[in-house]
Amino acid sequence: MRIKQIIFIVSIAILLIAVQSIFIPSISQAANGIDDIIKSGDEFITGGNILINKQKLDEKQSFIFNSLFSVGVVLTVVIGGFLGIKFMLASAEDKAEIKQMLIPYVVGCIVIYGAFGIWKLIITILDQMT
Repeated sequence: MRIKQIIFIVSIAILLIAVQSIFIPSISQAANGIDDIIKSGDEFITGGNILINKQKLDEKQSFIFNSLFSVGVVLTVVIGGFLGIKFMLASAEDKAEIKQMLIPYVVGCIVIYGAFGIWKLIITILDQMT
């Protein structure tokens, strides 16, 4: 009986997919001829000659870095302060639980500051190469 239900559900799903594919119009991005293919290729090649404004890129990268770094610092300070106050006010049994919570906190701090350090190192190295 269980197999019949599975076969029925699968049959209904296949039927729904078949009906849906009939009503969804197919849209083709294919070119109409060799001229369209060549034209598209030429547009792609000439579109690659876009110059990057290094100053704007540096400003945006710096803004993103500083924003994310600030958020990371605020989060680590707030969570560290919360855990510190909780540790000071906790009983002996609760202090053991809070110490267990400190392990992911310290690992998270290492990951956050390490990621930002690597980001800054890569940007500095790549900036010196240009």
